[in-house]
Amino acid sequence: QAAQKIEALTQKLAALEQKLEQPKTDTRAPQARENNTPTGREYAASRAVVAQATTEALRAGAPLADDLAALKGLGVADDKIADLSAFSKAGAPTTAQLATQWRGLRDKVIALDAPAAGAGFGDKLLAKAKSVFHVTWAGQGAQNSISSIVARIDMALQRNDLAAAVAACDEFPAVAKNVVADWQKAAMQRLKADAAARALLSESISAIGRSSSQ
Repeated sequence: QAAQKIEALTQKLAALEQKLEQPKTDTRAPQARENNTPTGREYAASRAVVAQATTEALRAGAPLADDLAALKGLGVADDKIADLSAFSKAGAPTTAQLATQWRGLRDKVIALDAPAAGAGFGDKLLAKAKSVFHVTWAGQGAQNSISSIVARIDMALQRNDLAAAVAACDEFPAVAKNVVADWQKAAMQRLKADAAARALLSESISAIGRSSSQ
């Protein structure tokens, strides 16, 4: 539905631009016509188009410098794009990239759940079972071992639920939190950027509606 709305807005924006090129048929206020100043509705439509482009660039992991410059030029306040600015020069990590990075960490984290030196055969066998059957045990939410938390993160990433994976990292003991700290920070930055992009698009579409009713 969002994509359809943006497509419709793009078409409307193109029509508005044509009006700017045809002063005789321009229905804006006289002062706006004289100064060739875009109306509030035109600004809102432009922001919506750029906000959608920003969302797509974020999803693709592309740098956001041009999109952020365009948003600023359209009057978007700095605090509205603060969580996007970190990815101005280098694009945000995609969900797939974050999942790949996690797979490179998970074995190091699980190793922290290994039995202590001198542990008996039973403890070693249990530790081995934890690493082998981590997905099977994911539903046992009452367990808060390192391996069970890793399993929940694995499953969250399998269903593209980055927020759940980030939240699960908070359940690790301190020794494991140190290992995943950089990954969790990168994932949180991506989530904040996603939220900022969604908010920009939503506010822009709402602004179009408000300007239409005036």
